[in-house]
Amino acid sequence: MAKKIYTDPSNWGKIVKKDAGSFLIPPTHPERSYCVKSLDGKHAMSLSSAILYKWIESGIKEEAKGILQSWEAPSIDDPDIRNWIYLVLGHFEGCYTLNGGCNPNTDMVRSDQDLGSNNLFGAACIRRYYPSYAPSDDDLWQAFWGWNRAAGETAAAV
Repeated sequence: MAKKIYTDPSNWGKIVKKDAGSFLIPPTHPERSYCVKSLDGKHAMSLSSAILYKWIESGIKEEAKGILQSWEAPSIDDPDIRNWIYLVLGHFEGCYTLNGGCNPNTDMVRSDQDLGSNNLFGAACIRRYYPSYAPSDDDLWQAFWGWNRAAGETAAAV
């Protein structure tokens, strides 16, 4: 059971511009820049989480929805998006999803056998933002974990 501080609607009350994202989110996505903060400033949650929780006030939910709906995905060929794709694929190398889901706690399995590039867990995560994405051989070749070998960049640059 969640502690009362987490589920008390009066504790959550503002959307702030603050990095709250994960590398699983494309670089231009608003969840990389915005989050819902508790009024005491000690806790935060993603915009999409705020929309799901029943105990978050409707005004905050509507504002979060508006911010998320305002995002226009850059072209999948954008260099920053390509770099992000390579990072996600590389991070989950050898991981697959058998049900198409993108929750690492429930949908991911590791396998030394090739279960098909469309079943790659990283590809499933990318399809959350680019639904028609199918990894190419070049994508799999370019995939990296933590840094881009070709560009000499670190994951922090992503």
